Amino acid sequence: MFSQGQIIYFNEFFFKNGNTSKPKFFIVLKSINDEIIIASLPTRTNLAASLVNKTHGCVNIDDRCFNCYVFDPTKGAEEEKGIDTDKGEP
Repeated sequence: MFSQGQIIYFNEFFFKNGNTSKPKFFIVLKSINDEIIIASLPTRTNLAASLVNKTHGCVNIDDRCFNCYVFDPTKGAEEEKGIDTDKGEP
């Protein structure tokens, strides 16, 4: 029914904690035998900046059960991997 990489949109997503419903996006990470693993995509302001003072790299805060990868907006993916953008090769 859903395939890996597919974006799922709920016009009204109802939260277990009773918060007001709102539109929500999810992405299908894996689909095996009609069962799927999905991840919620953030739809509000990024609060990671208040948790850590890091501009680029992996962030892991165990006591908050928080992990993510922060991308420096001034660097491109090619620059991070050391790829020569003229040749497309490392």
